[in-house]
Amino acid sequence: MNNLHNHQQQENHKTNGGSHKSTIPHEVNKPFKLHQFSLASGASIVENFLSFNRLPAFLATGFFQVPIRELDKEKTAFYTGSRLIRFTKMPQGFKNSFAIFQRAMQLILKDLLGACCVVYIDDILICGESIEEHNFNLTKVIARIKKYRLEENIEKRIERTESIKFLGYEISYNTVKPSLERAHGIIECKSPESRKDIQRFIGMINYDRQFVQGLSNYLKSLYRLQSKDVKFMLTEIEENILWRLKLNRNKD
Repeated sequence: MNNLHNHQQQENHKTNGGSHKSTIPHEVNKPFKLHQFSLASGASIVENFLSFNRLPAFLATGFFQVPIRELDKEKTAFYTGSRLIRFTKMPQGFKNSFAIFQRAMQLILKDLLGACCVVYIDDILICGESIEEHNFNLTKVIARIKKYRLEENIEKRIERTESIKFLGYEISYNTVKPSLERAHGIIECKSPESRKDIQRFIGMINYDRQFVQGLSNYLKSLYRLQSKDVKFMLTEIEENILWRLKLNRNKD
């Protein structure tokens, strides 16, 4: 492997509430087993803020910060047509990248999680009951990040704000609600024409189930349409349910 070149792609952070893009060829993932480490949903993470009067702040750390052991670098090698390239740090798109980074962040912030911050991969939400506590907690988290030699993306820092977007939610003083972008996705969704369509709609609305009163009653008829034993056909009942659910999101 004399022609092996170390390769580090430029960081490509997700926008707040978006997703990371893959920077690794598909064949690199084939030899690896998926880690049994599940990421918490955005809904369960922001739920921590539902019962607090807190001012939010936001930090983003660089994703490309977990070094790969020298003996493991060759496992990430791929051929470009003229040379072999390998990664020196854990890339986006590697099947276990999110789980590894999330686990690392939970270990680094362990005693601060739930007390003054929550973390989702490389995004950290910090809070405080007052400006003074807000600033103190922000300082603690930044110090912890620096202690473990992680680099913060300064350009993405948001502090001392009354409202912030995080994982598809708008978080403000004593209020958490789905972002307008997510709500519009439900409102503008076309009437389902297949079981896959109805499954997709149920998944979208279920993500915000804590914000929709009586959702389980609404969904009973929609769940019925997922069954292969039932002919897929929207009746006036289902159309009315879809309309009411969209109307509910429009009120947000």
